[in-house]
Amino acid sequence: MIYKASLDKLSKFITYSVSIIFLILIITSVYYIYTYPLNNELVVSHICMIIFFIITLVFCYLLSPRNYILYSDCLIIDRPIKPVKIMINEIKEIKVLEFHDLTGLVRTFGNGGLFGYYGKFYSRKQGKMTLYTTRRDNRIMIITKADKKIIISPDDLALAKNIELKLNNK
Repeated sequence: MIYKASLDKLSKFITYSVSIIFLILIITSVYYIYTYPLNNELVVSHICMIIFFIITLVFCYLLSPRNYILYSDCLIIDRPIKPVKIMINEIKEIKVLEFHDLTGLVRTFGNGGLFGYYGKFYSRKQGKMTLYTTRRDNRIMIITKADKKIIISPDDLALAKNIELKLNNK
């Protein structure tokens, strides 16, 4: 079964804002390249900026979660590249988190709003965790038998109940 992962209002705002700012900077850089074509240092620096902005947007999009797909034996976190597969028999515990459960969340190596919230994070309450979320509500924590904490945020919290049913049937 497929569970959608749509962006919340803040993530949409960050995504649109950063994309517009990057687009303006890219257009400005192209303008300077054509205005001052003989200044090699300026041209090279603007080409590097253009490449950086494009790579950042593409990379963030490609790693962002799109859907969560629940099969009989696994949960797939669907992303344009490198989908994440979590086997049901590797899950030790699953719980729906309240908003206050992740207060003080610190990004250690992750993305905080551009196409979602994903990567490595830390919380005093929960410890180290990996987020594959697109919203700040509807968060579900999956704890594996290897004590890895994975947070997902489907639009429909029925995903947690369905995973729990599969765990109880095993």
